[in-house]
Amino acid sequence: LRKCCNKRGGIADMFDHFKTCHQIERAPNIGHFTRAVIDGEALSAGMFARRRDIFRRGVNTRYIGAHPRERLAQQARAATNIDRAFAGQWAQCGGVNAEMRINLRADEAKPHRIEPVEHRRTALGVPPIRRHVAKMRGFASVDGWGDCGGCRHMTLLAILSATVYVPFIKMMLKGSNAAMKHTALILAMLATVAALPANAQTASTYIHAGRLLDRPGQPARGASTLVIRDGKIAEILSGLVPAPAGATLIDLSTRFVLPGLIDSHVHLDSDAGGTAALVESLTQSKATAAYRAASNAKKTLLAGFTTVRNLGDGDGITLALRDAIAAGQLPGPRIIDAGRSISTTSGHMDATLSLNEDLHGSINQDNLCDGIESCRRAVRLQIRRGVDVIKIATTGGVNSRIGTGLGRQIFDDEVKALVDTAHLYGKKMAVHAHGADGINAALAAGADSIEHGTLLDDESIRLYKKGGAYLVPTLSTVNGYLERLAKDPDAYPPDVLAKVRYRISITGKNVEKAYPAGVKIAYGTDAGVSKHGRNADEFELLVKHGMTPIAAIEAATVNASRLLGIDKEVGTLEPGKAADLIAVEGDPTLDVTRLKQVGFVMKGGVVAKRE
Repeated sequence: LRKCCNKRGGIADMFDHFKTCHQIERAPNIGHFTRAVIDGEALSAGMFARRRDIFRRGVNTRYIGAHPRERLAQQARAATNIDRAFAGQWAQCGGVNAEMRINLRADEAKPHRIEPVEHRRTALGVPPIRRHVAKMRGFASVDGWGDCGGCRHMTLLAILSATVYVPFIKMMLKGSNAAMKHTALILAMLATVAALPANAQTASTYIHAGRLLDRPGQPARGASTLVIRDGKIAEILSGLVPAPAGATLIDLSTRFVLPGLIDSHVHLDSDAGGTAALVESLTQSKATAAYRAASNAKKTLLAGFTTVRNLGDGDGITLALRDAIAAGQLPGPRIIDAGRSISTTSGHMDATLSLNEDLHGSINQDNLCDGIESCRRAVRLQIRRGVDVIKIATTGGVNSRIGTGLGRQIFDDEVKALVDTAHLYGKKMAVHAHGADGINAALAAGADSIEHGTLLDDESIRLYKKGGAYLVPTLSTVNGYLERLAKDPDAYPPDVLAKVRYRISITGKNVEKAYPAGVKIAYGTDAGVSKHGRNADEFELLVKHGMTPIAAIEAATVNASRLLGIDKEVGTLEPGKAADLIAVEGDPTLDVTRLKQVGFVMKGGVVAKRE
């Protein structure tokens, strides 16, 4: 029943729905007859994927056609099969907008008949999909209910009205058949559950918000109440609605509430940079990296980022962390993971760069590809690992330990092979690219996002808009570079340092060009190069380089959720979506730096931070 009725959002709601839509009444002139009238839209029509096969278990039937006057079924061969049919009809939610009159007699043993009835409108004014009258005449005896299965549909219908079935429960308990008595106890328990108050069946949390930005890109609402059930948003009400007895109240009436933030580009297992990162990669254990990733995940969540896309992990640490967080074993954001990032040999993702050749054999290189078939295989290896998204590099990188610059390092046919293979398996493609030649090659091949996009040109703008790809600027990387250089001027080797200084000098120029041109921008920080837990620093940089505060917030919610392909679950606060939300003092749509001081975080209905 929970599966059939999950559209209602819980057992309590289901009962209320039945009470509204159904009439259960005693027949005043039939003695020990009882008539159950089920009239109305029992459940959403969209839930009846199997409605054409209602009476399928051993009953002499034919499939139901679309016309409401078409015969529902042929003469049933046996009472047992008919009872099963009715149980199946209700259990599978097949009786949409059906009116069933079930006449139960204990003293007749006549064959049951199922007859069609005239198509008409329900009391709710909704034309029914089908309307059937089912007349079940006769049970061999009261004791026979347990044997023939006739009690099954009665059990399911019992939750509609306990009072209707009280006489039947009494009769069944007086019978001698053990199965019948067992069914009577089930009916009694269901009747008890039906009488429970809603808050005894489904716990609710009421959140009072002083102001609510439920859909970034649209104006914020005034005082509002969010109702949370089962980790999802059940309702959004205007005003500060008092919480009912038994519900939990969270008072954020002095704060600004908005959806949980999304960082589309992080590296949870990484903290170091430059020469320190190289040393760390050769000396640390996987266990150490795993603990660091878990710590960084918690920092990220407490900063208000309830979802991240992790773009690069050589050892599978964040794949395991993704699953542990999803299972509730560790605190952290929802993780969309790319596994190992892919490039050509000597490309940005080649971990052997600058190392003695004697060490190459001990370093995993299955993420490197050269040629069409090799690139297809590289993607398939990551798919086999269970990744959510594929990441490749078409250009050099700032931190690549090789002095070949930031230009293109891959051929068109290789890029196309990588992108097409990812899309073949339903995975989106994120592309690391700095130089315009590498950006344009990726966009022409159908990339879903460009990470960094530092040196985009007019052709890039045209391709972005043509294909609908997102730019993920990662401006926060410069904070990491500047802080490391302030601490140690020799933090980077000479070839890398030259690229670092160049990157700092041109940071934000891509946003200044892309945003006014209408390129879609998704929020991403490259945390790991910059500091974990300070993901909100990117907001200030986006606004500095031309975006409005509300556009920056939209990039970190609506846009990022669409890029990650999870916009039906997160990105806005709407009924049915995950209860991922944060709260801050002040108005971040006027002062985006307010998002650097998140005082309240909820992910999936669970409070992660409350100050």
